[in-house]
Amino acid sequence: MTGFDREAWILTGFAVLFFTAITVSVCGWILLWRTRRPEAGPAAPPEEAPGPPDDKLPEPPEEEQEPQGAEEVAPLLPPGNPLR
Repeated sequence: MTGFDREAWILTGFAVLFFTAITVSVCGWILLWRTRRPEAGPAAPPEEAPGPPDDKLPEPPEEEQEPQGAEEVAPLLPPGNPLR
C-alpha cells in the first residue's frame, strides 16, 4: 500500500511540473505576441533634427581639452565583501 501512495505522489509531482511548464510557455508566447512589430515592415529610423553643418560647429576652448599624454588613474575601490 505504501508503494502505491509513493507512486501516486511522484506521478502527481510530474503532472504539476508538466502543467507549470505549459503555463509558463503559454505566458511567454503571449508576451512575445504582444511585443511583436506590425506586419507593415520594419520601423523607420527616427529622423535627426537638422543642425549646423560640420564646418560651422564651434571649437571647444583649449583649456577644457585634456593633454595628449594624460592617463586616467583608476579609482580606489573598497573590498567587495567587508565581512571576509
